[in-house]
Amino acid sequence: MFDDLLRLSPDEILSVGDESCAIRDLADARFLAVVSAYAHHHTELDVPAGAAELVGCERLKVYGGEGCPGVGEFAVLELGCRFGLSPGAASDLVSEVLALQYRLPRTWARVMAGEAIPWRARRIARACMSLSQEAAAVVDAKVESLVNSLTPRRLMKIVKAAMMEADPALAKAAADLAARSRGVWVGQSDNSGTRTAAVRASTGDIARFDAVVQDVAETLGALGDTGSVDERRAKALGWLADPWAVIELRNERRRTNSPSNTPTNLTEAANSTEAAESADAAGSADCAGSGGCAEDRLAQRLADVKERARARDREAARVDRTSGGARGSGGAVGSGGVHTMYLFLSDVTLAAGEGVVRVEGFEPHLASQVRELLGHDKVVVKPVIDLRENVPVDAYEIPLRVRERVRLLNPVSPFPWSNAETTLRTDLDHIRPYVKGGPPGQTRVDNLGPLSRTPHRAKTHGGWRYRRLPDGAFEWVTRNGTVYRVDHNGTRRISTPRATHVLQTIRPARVRRRRRRATVEAVT
Repeated sequence: MFDDLLRLSPDEILSVGDESCAIRDLADARFLAVVSAYAHHHTELDVPAGAAELVGCERLKVYGGEGCPGVGEFAVLELGCRFGLSPGAASDLVSEVLALQYRLPRTWARVMAGEAIPWRARRIARACMSLSQEAAAVVDAKVESLVNSLTPRRLMKIVKAAMMEADPALAKAAADLAARSRGVWVGQSDNSGTRTAAVRASTGDIARFDAVVQDVAETLGALGDTGSVDERRAKALGWLADPWAVIELRNERRRTNSPSNTPTNLTEAANSTEAAESADAAGSADCAGSGGCAEDRLAQRLADVKERARARDREAARVDRTSGGARGSGGAVGSGGVHTMYLFLSDVTLAAGEGVVRVEGFEPHLASQVRELLGHDKVVVKPVIDLRENVPVDAYEIPLRVRERVRLLNPVSPFPWSNAETTLRTDLDHIRPYVKGGPPGQTRVDNLGPLSRTPHRAKTHGGWRYRRLPDGAFEWVTRNGTVYRVDHNGTRRISTPRATHVLQTIRPARVRRRRRRATVEAVT
């Protein structure tokens, strides 16, 4: 498509790049103007008198903060669907555009004049969302001329300083809140079977936690783990999830270092060395092609440690049952509760033990990585849930067995461009409305769709419609008549109402002329 660029010189290619950036920024500014105009068309609700008082009907919502007008919620859903945005991303877009226009008018004017890069201006608007309108105006006056002249990092530093100057009380409250906030946050898993976690706690607690992690890492090293310190510290988290396992791991290290395992004289040491060398020589043939026996011995040793931990766990649970829970633990120390893991895999993967497994709530894993996910928990294999079963019931209420199948069939809400994962708390909507006293089996798997609350309200009260197609996909028709298909491959727009307005090109004349001249030069 762009082979003509290969005929240009490096300087000419960079000139075309300049032109492309200018066109992109003008297009982005035009798009922000489109969003603004669309929002202003929906600052009033076109509903019958009294309908706005009904629970679930469309409401005006203030996007962008103090000073911005209210916009119809379902209109923002329509905008997001049209431009391939999730409901949350569409809400963010409208918020940033209206915040720019009403709270940062100087920066907005520069964006509309082509003097400020739109995406940088949106970042400023997002950062100032919590400020009052007066404080936002102070920030606007300080940064409107700097949007294009500073790197994004330096620009946001100046924005932060201006925010602190504009509203010192809010800045202090935010700092105090950050100092008091505590928590543990777990990030999303990646394709390599790893996840990140962040902890914010008191200095003393973090120091003690760090010491325990380091102790377990050193214990693993003493037992023969040849991984780096960082790798062993990461493995320590898995051990800390089971207190009994940590106790047994430390006991194993003590047994290794006990005097009874240390030679008492030179003769015993020599005999011990000869025995070890003989054993190594005898087993060298078996270990040659398996990556070494040291790793196998370590794996077996750690497996024995975990088995002893499980035995202590079972004994603790037995004592609890015998004493009627008098210890107050409510269960075994290392049990960690009951966890259910849903695995989606083919019969070939199940038979071979190799292949790709989709694990609910995580990224795809190799079959060999599933063992790490299971960790030290006891495993109970449940019968396979046949998702082809429709499981109809007559009542309006949805039983857990039906809810579970709907969730497994639709791991993500089937609303256009939605990112919302389906959970047991997600709204399940009757695609064909439930009729009290109607035919039996209205509540069944193929008549239920998992929807977030706002899309659910739009379908019930906002004129949106959808249906399940014979192939399992969902077809949505929005309030203005646009049709979308949502299936396991994502969202596609099927049809759009014919627009009556013919769009004008947004490219300025000077850019058009420069491009034509560059093209002529390239040809000659």
